[in-house]
Amino acid sequence: VHLYCTLESGNQGTVTELSFSAIGTEWAILIDAPLETTQQTEILRACQRECERIDHKFSRFIRNSWLNELSQHTSGRYPLDNEAAFLFTLGKQLETLTDGLFTLNIAHELAALGYDAEYSLQAK
Repeated sequence: VHLYCTLESGNQGTVTELSFSAIGTEWAILIDAPLETTQQTEILRACQRECERIDHKFSRFIRNSWLNELSQHTSGRYPLDNEAAFLFTLGKQLETLTDGLFTLNIAHELAALGYDAEYSLQAK
């Protein structure tokens, strides 16, 4: 994943690239400005913390994640915070716009194909 940021404070032609691993992929952040080492470290730490927060909330691979807790509730109501409500609403809109090609309900299908929490890579 590549993110590109342009800062309004006078670009001097220097692009700072920050890289890290999170959520099962490599990330690169390109910032169109020179940054001091302390600034780079702060940005990297903030990005890593946010990725960890997202992963621990929404990962289907982390057993005690909020998403896995939600998936255990098969009936009734389950409260959603603003972030989850926004993402579920967006997901339903994408499902409608793509005539079902995008779906929020793909986890079980992926697990059945072997893309499960154990990375078995064996169809069930």
